[in-house]
Amino acid sequence: MGCRKICLCCAAAPLSIVVLVAALVVPQLWPKPYCQVGSDGTCKHVEEGPSDSCGAGVLLRVTKQAAIGLRHFPLAEDLAFATLELDGCIVEYSFACGSKGPQVSEQWTCKSEKKKSPEPSDLGKMWEVCAKGSSLKLKAPVIDLTFDIEVAADSSVAGCIALSAPSAFPGLGAARGDFEAQRGALMEARAKEGRCATVRNDDDLLARGEDYLAEFNPVLAVTLKGFLSYMKYELLPELRKGLDTDRPEGSLKATFFFVLTLASAGGLSGASMVMPMLNCGMMMPAMLPVPGVMQTRHADVGKLIADPHQRRPVMIGGGAAPCCFDETLPVFMSAGSPEHTQVRKLWDTIGLATMHLGDLSEITPLTDSTFIAVRKKAMALGGMTTPMLDELAGYVAPLFLEKLWGKKPTAEEASEIAAYGSIGGPCIVSHVIRRLPILPGKIIAVREKAFTFAMGSPVGNLLATEIEKPEYAELREVYSKRPKGVVGTAVQNLADASLFAGLIGTSAASMNCLLQLNRGPQFVKMFRGNSTAFMYEVMRTATAVIGSMQQTKAPLKARIFGEDVLLPNGSLVEQVTGLGAGLDASVFPDPYRFDTSRQNLGETMNWNGKTKYVMARDYAGAPRFCPGGALSVKIAAKVCHHFSAHMKAE
Repeated sequence: MGCRKICLCCAAAPLSIVVLVAALVVPQLWPKPYCQVGSDGTCKHVEEGPSDSCGAGVLLRVTKQAAIGLRHFPLAEDLAFATLELDGCIVEYSFACGSKGPQVSEQWTCKSEKKKSPEPSDLGKMWEVCAKGSSLKLKAPVIDLTFDIEVAADSSVAGCIALSAPSAFPGLGAARGDFEAQRGALMEARAKEGRCATVRNDDDLLARGEDYLAEFNPVLAVTLKGFLSYMKYELLPELRKGLDTDRPEGSLKATFFFVLTLASAGGLSGASMVMPMLNCGMMMPAMLPVPGVMQTRHADVGKLIADPHQRRPVMIGGGAAPCCFDETLPVFMSAGSPEHTQVRKLWDTIGLATMHLGDLSEITPLTDSTFIAVRKKAMALGGMTTPMLDELAGYVAPLFLEKLWGKKPTAEEASEIAAYGSIGGPCIVSHVIRRLPILPGKIIAVREKAFTFAMGSPVGNLLATEIEKPEYAELREVYSKRPKGVVGTAVQNLADASLFAGLIGTSAASMNCLLQLNRGPQFVKMFRGNSTAFMYEVMRTATAVIGSMQQTKAPLKARIFGEDVLLPNGSLVEQVTGLGAGLDASVFPDPYRFDTSRQNLGETMNWNGKTKYVMARDYAGAPRFCPGGALSVKIAAKVCHHFSAHMKAE
């Protein structure tokens, strides 16, 4: 399913204000300060009390940020574990065994003044120093609690670095010994409880939302605490009941959290950092407003989307309202079923298998509408010049319409259909859209324009002939029951899929490409050197698509948030190909670094299958790959080049 950050973020902006005001009025909602600035200018937090003996060692932890880590160290000798740069001073922190037990020492080195280092202090139950606007670095390696990789010494920390007495985490007693032994123990502890290894109870679980305060904002922290509470106490009981129908629908409350999370995280790019690590990569209730669960780790998602018999519900995002889609849309068909196999064969036969070949038509500059012209002037005042999705849709539409339907649209036709870029994105929550005035009618009108254009095209005519062949008998049976009949439904479904996933997805990819180019001339050079690899990396780091869903084919036992959950047959599983899998640090080292020279970009999964299979159109490797994947890359690169031709490379 495609999810479009611009539409949803604009819609959720007022909700962010509501949450902010609510948090001010109800102090319990506001995130607690995670440290206090002391007289020396450092931001520290100490829990006093008896510590463990030196023989127990200490737990070195990275805390109060999205990526958390831990490692046990014995107290055999002094060990530097953190450095902090503050107002011209460098503070080195170390721990050792003192006369009364574990102690923390500070060594201050300042350029402009002589500063006496304080006496070592007792560890107590927990000791923590936080960045809080300063440069904080880890000096001893720990283990990432989501991706199970080493967080190396000298890694920057946006949150805090803490020392804890091992007795504070009794469930981690096996995390001792060398790196591999501790990693295995931490993975086992995480799997045993279905949550982060350092989450000991429900209070710890909800407090995980506050870990995003240092890198994001208070609104997101408040939202995530509420989201986690909703997941734990309301959604988990719902999941145990299962679905009553093959047409599930998300709740308005879930939609609120979904949209607000996107808005307060800064769109899909921010949410891509938030959601995969929120529960340390373990299965959790879905981010999308659906009564289901989601998988974010690359290996787990890879297995799901490679299943040749994926069972699908009649649902995209939060629903499948008729104003947005017909219930026979191929996205709703189960892989391996006769009708799904036949519709994919039909699409390939009429030209989708080859539509990416050959040159694209030249781009004709468009005249801005009054709204876009005014908006561009307003954005320019704030230094923002990147075209937004709805503007880019006007450039994407004529290119994809010509390639898909074999007919060059008139300027009027392209403009009318491109309007979907302004109004079609909210179909991700069509269960909400159908209740609104005006918008459903506008969506239906644009869909009808696209349908009319397609019916009069060479590919539309070919489809009408091809579908009558005997090999499409089961597909014809499904379509014959719909209001538009066999041919009309077949054309409408292809048009709808191309608008929702194609037009909006490609426009979003074009926008994200331009945003990346604006980050510096080195990226312009990368783009001009290999635009295809550049687009793969754009989609990996700033996805235009969250993922897709399938239903379980048998009851599924799971451990979620410390509870045993039996998911009934037919439960929804969200496979987060875009929102999480591409940022799995165990597959893509230093995942937030933009690097087109990565040798494994074929492992990305932004087109509903591993890219290496999608671009080869390999149904065995990617049974449900996006049929327009290669064309979308080609068009997005051309549009991105059009708007960046004036930029200088280093």
